[in-house]
Amino acid sequence: MEERLGESYHERTRLDDEIAGLRRQIEATWATERMANAVLRERINDVAIEVVRVAHALEGLASPMDTLVAGKATELAGLLSGPDAEDENSAMPSLGSGDESKGSLARRIRSLQQRAARVASADST
Repeated sequence: MEERLGESYHERTRLDDEIAGLRRQIEATWATERMANAVLRERINDVAIEVVRVAHALEGLASPMDTLVAGKATELAGLLSGPDAEDENSAMPSLGSGDESKGSLARRIRSLQQRAARVASADST
């Protein structure tokens, strides 16, 4: 009986060590994934900034993009100064996260692609 108890104890110790190793691996994997996600978010932000820059360059002054950026800046300033500072009757549009902003962004990207194609074809002639 004592021999079987000793074997069970050693088996339990081995399994505890294996579980601890697996936990360390999982934590390391999660940390790596969090870092990769942060890098991906930064790259997405870089792409968004580049899209805004290109849109601004193609549309020129007084473009709808300027109004959107100004509206977002106003919204952020309101959030930073507190909830009482938000103006619900503001005439500035926000970028929003609804379906209409997604459709609008897709429409704007297609429009920019068409303009770029027209400029490229005009340059080649």
